[in-house]
Amino acid sequence: MVFVLTRRQSLTLAAAACLAIRPVRAAFRHFPKDGEWVFSALSEDVPVGQHRIGFRRSGTELLVRSDSVWQLPRPYEQHVEERWVDGWLRGLISDTRYGAETWQVRAEWHDDALRGHRNGNQFSVSGYSIPHTLWHPDSPAVRELLDPRDGRLKLIRSFSIGPRELMVDGTPRRAAGYRIRGAIDGGVWYDEDGALLAATAVLPDGAEVELRLSQVIEERAG
Repeated sequence: MVFVLTRRQSLTLAAAACLAIRPVRAAFRHFPKDGEWVFSALSEDVPVGQHRIGFRRSGTELLVRSDSVWQLPRPYEQHVEERWVDGWLRGLISDTRYGAETWQVRAEWHDDALRGHRNGNQFSVSGYSIPHTLWHPDSPAVRELLDPRDGRLKLIRSFSIGPRELMVDGTPRRAAGYRIRGAIDGGVWYDEDGALLAATAVLPDGAEVELRLSQVIEERAG
């Protein structure tokens, strides 16, 4: 599981509808409550499985776990655990299977960088990084996203695609949309609090999966 407690960058829209980055205040506006977001996964409007994102706080840490199991012509399964401390990614564990191919990433923050192994090979990533696990509302604001599948930073460009009304648990919710292009393609829609309501994920061979938030499960204290 993984968490995020503070924000290091804020979203701003440029006049041409491109997103820009600027340094920010310490805490970002949306703190996911402990619990789980459950998404329906569809390919060409046919249900293919689920995507689940769980949040749990532990002291100053935010622990986030993302689980995807999609029944496609090439079955896709991914499990990612993120550990955030004061808004900075401090640990990443991921296991991905796509058809017959598998990837494994294990990394922890050490000596001012996220260091670890991808399929047994060493790698390091320095600076502020956001994994491409869709939930983080700053994802469209950065120029690179950390791909949890292979532990590599991927260059992206993001553009506003305007608002959209989405139904969540039978209630309409307004969301702002962003198209992501580059080494990672797709789209994301966040509500005014920064909660992910929908996304489009494009897999390495071009297959597309649409995710729609269907249920929010909040843990109750005690």
